[in-house]
Amino acid sequence: MRSFHLRGLFLAVWVFLSQTVAVAAEANPQDAQAVASQQPVTSDSSATQKTTQTDKTDSLKADAVVQPFQVAMVGGDYHKYEAMNWRNRGYSGGLEDFNLNYKSGDDVTVDVDGHAIAGNNDYKGSYQIAKKDVGYIDVDFKQFRKYYDTYGGIYNLLPTITDNSLSRDLFLDIGHIGFEAGITMPDLPNVSVYYDHDYKIGSKSMLNWDIVTQGGTTKKIAPSWEEIDQATDTFGVKADYTEKGYHLTADQRFEIARWKTRGYEQRISDGSATGTAATIATQFDQRRQDQVQETDVMTTTMGVDKWYLNEKVFASSAYRFEHLKNQDRQNIQQFTPSGDLSMVAGVGQLNKPDGSAHNDQDRNSWVMNLMVSPWSWLSGTGGFKAEVVDRKANSYYPTDTSATGMIGVPDYTPKTDTDSNTYKFAESFGLRFKAIPRTAIYSDLSFEQSQNHLFMDRTVIAGDSVIVGTTDGKTENQTRDAVINEPVTTWTVGADFQPLRMINLTSQFRLRDKNMDFDDRFRVKPFNGQVFLETLHTRTLGFNQRVTVRPCSWTQASFRYLFDNTDYTSRAVYDDINEKANVLSNTLVYDLSVYPLSNLSMTGSFTQRQDATKTAQGEGSKVAFQDATKVTQLYPTFTSNYYTWMFSTDYQPHKKLGFNGSLFYTVANNAGNFYAYDQTQFVYYGADYNQTGLSVSCKWDINKDLAVQPQYSFQRYQPNENSGIGGSYDAQIVSLSLVANWG
Repeated sequence: MRSFHLRGLFLAVWVFLSQTVAVAAEANPQDAQAVASQQPVTSDSSATQKTTQTDKTDSLKADAVVQPFQVAMVGGDYHKYEAMNWRNRGYSGGLEDFNLNYKSGDDVTVDVDGHAIAGNNDYKGSYQIAKKDVGYIDVDFKQFRKYYDTYGGIYNLLPTITDNSLSRDLFLDIGHIGFEAGITMPDLPNVSVYYDHDYKIGSKSMLNWDIVTQGGTTKKIAPSWEEIDQATDTFGVKADYTEKGYHLTADQRFEIARWKTRGYEQRISDGSATGTAATIATQFDQRRQDQVQETDVMTTTMGVDKWYLNEKVFASSAYRFEHLKNQDRQNIQQFTPSGDLSMVAGVGQLNKPDGSAHNDQDRNSWVMNLMVSPWSWLSGTGGFKAEVVDRKANSYYPTDTSATGMIGVPDYTPKTDTDSNTYKFAESFGLRFKAIPRTAIYSDLSFEQSQNHLFMDRTVIAGDSVIVGTTDGKTENQTRDAVINEPVTTWTVGADFQPLRMINLTSQFRLRDKNMDFDDRFRVKPFNGQVFLETLHTRTLGFNQRVTVRPCSWTQASFRYLFDNTDYTSRAVYDDINEKANVLSNTLVYDLSVYPLSNLSMTGSFTQRQDATKTAQGEGSKVAFQDATKVTQLYPTFTSNYYTWMFSTDYQPHKKLGFNGSLFYTVANNAGNFYAYDQTQFVYYGADYNQTGLSVSCKWDINKDLAVQPQYSFQRYQPNENSGIGGSYDAQIVSLSLVANWG
């Protein structure tokens, strides 16, 4: 319904603005002449002024790309096609692009642009009218649709579950409406007011999959989804003014966000579940999570900047205050297929009725920056930041687990109070050096010191069937008083070097070190499932290199290498050894562009990316497999590697006729790391697929103001049978576009 009203609003605004432009184009010349004719001629200078005014003319230029149709014929899993391309199967069409520019003789400009594609629910429009040294009005609107996959996971030892997919289409309509009006009069502050409305509405998939059961085997691979209705309204006033070289800015901003979501986790079973009575009784249940969030943010920002010493020194400073107030209400319930609340003895924490959380946060930030450029070949920068954050929060998390009490009445309610104070300081330094011919060298170094004083107290409020002081009540009691120190150091150094006219080299090295230290001054031993960290050290090392070679005027080659390595070292409070994890990424890109003829160009590219993630349990785990031969490693390294070949060409045999085409092929083969390692233990998560894409188009300029552009595309996506149920498709897309110009 909201989408329907917004489309109607968009069309109404479009018609109104078009009429405004037309009326202005017709009225302004006559008005200018009428005004000029009423001025008495008293001198030659007056006559000259009159002649100048009448010489001012209006101009109107416009161009449009109309797409009468685009038809996507999809065979196979159309959900996967829509999710990967962000467009629907079947028909779509409309106004692909529109631009209009009008300039009047009295310094009034009007700019209009946008597009509207029915079928894809893709709309965009903007309108700006401005008069020099007076003011402006901006209006903009956009909306697009994002599609989501409907499949869950796969476990090959459950062969009778043949359709692990949702019987529904999942998509979100994401949009924005904005308005801004301001004055730009000389010798007065520039002041503007603005309003923005951003929204998301629809449904999307989630990754918290629920249980699929077959003959006593259970795996969390059942697909889940959530409904979303989200809106954020932002309005404010901003101003800037320059006096004696000092540029002053201010912005007062208010933001109101409202979210409503409902998540669905539907269990799937063939009806032959074994095990406990609770497992059998809940094998068809559905878990629902309702959440309502309300967030209000007020932000005040003030800044000043100025150039000194003939623009060799630039200094700026700014202060920002932010107040955030948030409340979150949550209701988690599990239902039987008949729609009743599921209350089965032995199933813990099924229902969480009427949970709530409240947050109040104040943030004060001050920044100061200095840039010095004594010579054209040398410049330096320095910065300082101080920030104080004060947050107070409390939450209630009612739990209804017992089948002996009243259904829907909490058995007990953990209540948590949190008080957090964070003090943060940061310093940054930079240097740019260009005295060496054909060389530019730069380096940036930053330090950050952060200390968070965290106090948390959790107590249990007695409910329907659990009395505080019993075993159930005691497990939820918790108190913690901690100081968390978090120093961060980041260093970046790079260079751009051109040893020869035909060769260009670009290099960059980056190191980031972050060390979190948790000093618990007072702590009650955590209950089951809760872990307190003692340390968490993260070190990231990055490097990238680019080489570009142009041996002659008709060819150019380039090579890029990107390396990124992050090491994680952590230790829990009751552990004696450190746990280690690692994320490693290597990317190689080769490009070759050839221009054998003045009307022919060809580009080829090859990309190889290798990513590997090793968890803490992949390094000599303390927990053994059931199979004693595999005690040295619990989880293998997870890889996400792929290879892509691309080719594109552009050929124009005639000044009115041009052809272009593109072809790509991508292959990902990550089945071996989990599936081959032990298919009886692991659910398959690795990407393993082949993807092909082909596109050809032609543009024929019928005349200088009209062109026709047909296009054909083919896509094929083929996943490995072990990488998911369904998902393969072949798609053929045919479209026609008309390009028109006026003025």
